[in-house]
Amino acid sequence: MIDIIQKKLQTYKPENDVEKENALKEILQKIALYALWRANFFNIALFQGGASLRILHGLPRFSEDLNFILRTPDPDFDWSGYLYALSETFKEFGLKSETLPRKKIKNKTPRAIIKDGSIANQLNLTFSNEKKQKTKLNIKLKIDVNPPPHSGEAQSFLDFPLDHQVRHQDLASNFALKIHAILCRDHFKSRDWYDFSWYVSKCIFPNLLHLQAALMQSGSWANEVNFKIDLDWLTQEIKTKIQAIDWSQKVAVNDVKKFLSPSEAKSIALWDEPFFISKLQRITIIAAEQGNANAQYNLGLMYHEGKAVPQNDKSAVMWFTRAAEQGNSNAQFNLGLMYAFGYGVPKNYIYAHMWLNIAAIDEDVLGANLLRDDLEKNMTPSEISAARERASECVRKNYKER
Repeated sequence: MIDIIQKKLQTYKPENDVEKENALKEILQKIALYALWRANFFNIALFQGGASLRILHGLPRFSEDLNFILRTPDPDFDWSGYLYALSETFKEFGLKSETLPRKKIKNKTPRAIIKDGSIANQLNLTFSNEKKQKTKLNIKLKIDVNPPPHSGEAQSFLDFPLDHQVRHQDLASNFALKIHAILCRDHFKSRDWYDFSWYVSKCIFPNLLHLQAALMQSGSWANEVNFKIDLDWLTQEIKTKIQAIDWSQKVAVNDVKKFLSPSEAKSIALWDEPFFISKLQRITIIAAEQGNANAQYNLGLMYHEGKAVPQNDKSAVMWFTRAAEQGNSNAQFNLGLMYAFGYGVPKNYIYAHMWLNIAAIDEDVLGANLLRDDLEKNMTPSEISAARERASECVRKNYKER
């Protein structure tokens, strides 16, 4: 094993054979990425999946495979040239490699999740200076040659083994494909839920267009006509999935534990339905903070009702206002109620009337007209006139500067 790999291994400070093997695999993955960059692979493909999260973004768990998607679909994609480049680069680092054809790879992923357009190859690597050949590792390469559209991408610079650049999916698109796996996989996989928790902790909101395209391409919603998703649909579907799992059994947690440090593995003891429901509710907060009007409305409800957040009507008014100013009619209705009853703001019939009048434009908001008319019983003609003028001006200015 040449010095550069030995020195890199020391930085991982492995405490046992399992940690040493995980660290060695990751070092070899990084060399593989460098080799692919040298072969201009990232002109046509994006790094994606758990290993990309680990290597580029600091995900605390190790990952077995290197996953990629093509930037442009190509069912005739061929690994051959890139595998040769990998083999030649590994030789430079004292490694001998052999390529196994796809049919010989032991694949534990359910066929329901593997798309027909996936191509995989596996490199078995040994260290050429080890006489007894005790160290034998493998790297599995997998590429989706027909990825769903609407993926975002980014580029990152890496400096091991030498400076190079990797083009990869952005975190929002990566999260979208992880949710696709969670919703469509027919069995529990603890790595899915570990990654889900990590994305939420990093305040990442999924790329919904990419997720929608993935769901329409493969899985339970494939080929559905007029299929569209939004935040409400997403949270309900994930909630249903969470509630269907028997968390008391702690099923298959070893699937992820072997890739974690002891301190990270201990946190898995927290996993249960309330834990993941709280993570799910965080997605609403993340979306609201990023300007999603439906999320802002839902967060307003959460603050008004004291669900998952401390009850606070001032905060409820703030989030209802942000959603209302984006044209969310349900938020406009609720904001009218807050002003009418003085929840979180001083009671103000003019503002209450204004927002209820605006909400009533949407015929699906039931009761806005009736409540507005009821308010008028306690308002002077000049107040009613002022409220109507404010409503017209507010709509004219797209709900701004009322």
